[in-house]
Amino acid sequence: MSVGDEESEIGRLRQALAERDRLVAAQEAALAHGAKIFARSCEVARIGVWECALPDERLSWTDGVYDIFGLPRGTPVTRARAVSHYHPDSLAELDRLRGRAIREGIGFTLDARITTARGAERWMRITATVEREDGVPVRIFGMKQDITEEKTLQDRTRFLAECDVLTGLANRSRFQAALAAPSARGAAPVGARALLLVDLDGFKHVNDTFGHAAGDACLVAIAERLRAACGGAVLVARIGGDEFAVLLEGRDRVVLEEAAGALGRRIVADAREPIRHAGRSYEIGASVGVAVSAGAAGNPHADLQGEADLALYAAKAAGKDRVAHFDPTMRVDGTARVRTIAEVAAAHDEGRLALVYQPIVDPRDGCVRGFEALLRRRRADGTLADAASFAAALRDPDLARRLDEWVLDAALAQAGRWRREGVRAGGLAVNMGAATVCAPGFPERVLAGIAHEGLPVGGGLTLEIAEAAFEARRDALAGPLAHLREAGVRIALDDFGDGRTPLVEIGRLPIDTIKIDGALVRRAHDPRERVALEALVHLARGYGIELVAEGVETASERALVAAMGIVRAQGWHFARALPAERLVHEVEIDAAALCA
Repeated sequence: MSVGDEESEIGRLRQALAERDRLVAAQEAALAHGAKIFARSCEVARIGVWECALPDERLSWTDGVYDIFGLPRGTPVTRARAVSHYHPDSLAELDRLRGRAIREGIGFTLDARITTARGAERWMRITATVEREDGVPVRIFGMKQDITEEKTLQDRTRFLAECDVLTGLANRSRFQAALAAPSARGAAPVGARALLLVDLDGFKHVNDTFGHAAGDACLVAIAERLRAACGGAVLVARIGGDEFAVLLEGRDRVVLEEAAGALGRRIVADAREPIRHAGRSYEIGASVGVAVSAGAAGNPHADLQGEADLALYAAKAAGKDRVAHFDPTMRVDGTARVRTIAEVAAAHDEGRLALVYQPIVDPRDGCVRGFEALLRRRRADGTLADAASFAAALRDPDLARRLDEWVLDAALAQAGRWRREGVRAGGLAVNMGAATVCAPGFPERVLAGIAHEGLPVGGGLTLEIAEAAFEARRDALAGPLAHLREAGVRIALDDFGDGRTPLVEIGRLPIDTIKIDGALVRRAHDPRERVALEALVHLARGYGIELVAEGVETASERALVAAMGIVRAQGWHFARALPAERLVHEVEIDAAALCA
């Protein structure tokens, strides 16, 4: 090889080495950049990597694990030091899973409670994998992640699912589950059960006269008194607006009935004590219905709630502020419930039912976006009684269906008149019972009514179904609701906020709208309570579900819901429910100015 050829070859080698060095430098830079991104991602996600050599238990961590335990980075660690931070229950489960993983060569995941070096209680998720060589475990490694915020949200969601958010007592869903179980304590079936249903006397007057804030204060005070009085109860629940339930269990029916009677008398006495709130003193009372099951063979607890309900009606009919025990003659008497059903049935047959309409507005500008039609019964003197005064009739299946059909027909007829008169009334919402919606041919009836009034299909009709009714018959509702939604009719979940429907299930419901109960709106002024409403707004937005805030009574409540991005609201702050002919004058909205 000539000198020139050697120099040329050396030059090519130098170029190759330079190119190699450039590639290596680029790869090192890329690796460093990737490591930096990984480290930052771990920091944001609160994740760290760990490994433990076997069998000498030599432990090593990345910075993320030091941060989770609140230890200075680089501090020498041993497994004994690490496990000292675990709650005893979590450590016992960790040791069990770890031992099994090492024996069987499998991985595991565990959510563990820890106390950091700074004394903070946290939750950590551990994932682990075992590595083997020639069948022998040589190390166990994985990740640790701080999941405290996730656990907090889960706890809040569970609370909303099982507890009444106002009082902190068990809610209706949890009460019904306890009543259906052989024993509310989770043990063997009990010998006897006693159920006390508590209904507040005079609460509606406080609520209507002094406002919902005063009403809520009364409910909270009564709940606190129930907790104090019912220390031996297996469950204390708020199962309705101003209705509570107390469940007792025991072996001897006679002894249990005496104890239930004594507890009922104490509840009545405690309820008489004045309730003070915001410089005022409120006096309410309580009526209590008691029923006791014998725990005999068959289905001894099946009618307990119905019997306690009849006893409660007897206490109300006898003058309130007292305890009544179930007596079989109550089934025959029927008391006030039968009279109410008869009165409302007569009002239906004689044409003495009426609808009033409450505007649904955009809280940002007050523009009317639609109306909710509400049922009223016309008394002999011409005044209108609201649905709360004849709630018993709405629990009678046949009459409730007839009322629902009347409401639907009357509301669609009014929508047709508005359309013919050129009034752009926006959407129209009507309340429907689950039994009515599930009745054969109901979707076809709705669509036929829309066509009869000359309304466009999908022209803004919303059917509102109460959360409690929806929960009770969700499967049966699926078919008719799918039919109606496909045709353009919107479905609303009404009175949301008492905890029956977990937030995590919202996306699975066949609904277009959620109507937020006014109590949840009012409590959102408290930052701690606002978390639940913010979570609902976030989830609804993600699922494309419209929110309507009900019971908006003040300018501050209006500002709050608007600021949270809730663009539909109704309540006394905007307008009361009025007959259609009075809306234009008393709500001070020109019909031509109604928003489309």
